[in-house]
Amino acid sequence: MTETGNDAWKGMLSCQQTQNVIDGKKRIILNPSDGQKKDFETAIFVEGEVYGIDILISSGEDGKVRLPS
Repeated sequence: MTETGNDAWKGMLSCQQTQNVIDGKKRIILNPSDGQKKDFETAIFVEGEVYGIDILISSGEDGKVRLPS
């Protein structure tokens, strides 16, 4: 949890993008789960690559998404 009381959603995945491909091989995981940490390959960013970055935050204590009741 941050100073503002918000945290990134667990497992939020952003991908490298190329022409006509929005879910490329290189990925960025914001606030990864334990399972994602084990299965995730480290990637090196290269000049000129394009990434679609999703940033979602939660005020919940565990960073998980909950539907409104």
